[in-house]
Amino acid sequence: MKREDISDVMNDIDDDIIIKAENIKKNGGITMKKKTAFIIGAAVLLVTGAVTVYADASGTWMKDIKNPLGAITGQVYNDADTEIEISIISADANDFTVEAVVADFDKPPYTTIDFLKLDKFTITDEKGSIITENNVSESGEFINGCALIYVPANITDAHTIFLHTDSILGSAKADQPLEINGSWECSFEVK
Repeated sequence: MKREDISDVMNDIDDDIIIKAENIKKNGGITMKKKTAFIIGAAVLLVTGAVTVYADASGTWMKDIKNPLGAITGQVYNDADTEIEISIISADANDFTVEAVVADFDKPPYTTIDFLKLDKFTITDEKGSIITENNVSESGEFINGCALIYVPANITDAHTIFLHTDSILGSAKADQPLEINGSWECSFEVK
């Protein structure tokens, strides 16, 4: 291109275009790197916000149980009292059987559980007198969302027993226990 041609082309450029180009250059412009960084940052904030909202709404979280040296020895799952229903299905003077039913047993954390047992439970009579407390039951096999849990107890003087527990332990073979926290109560007439 000749000098005259370049000069003619430059004279034909509108002044508004030159001003806009100077403003973009002055402000640094929006480069592709800045656009990409903005999009990634917005996505991270969106995902973090969604997880926080889910955690606040559901109130349930898995937390690790650690020993004094920091090794993980189990996990805790909180606020499960609406997810598990317990009832006493039989009782006599020496023992009773608790049925634990999980409606959504095909969802985490229940998908990894093979056995359930009551942990830290209290048995009272109709007068509120404690028959036994802070015991651990035997494990019941967890099949299709249901476990039958055998509980030895000496309940000779009671006509109606009340069971209260805040913790159910879930376990799998060769795995750390899962402490499932909630608040469960049920009653049964001893015959």
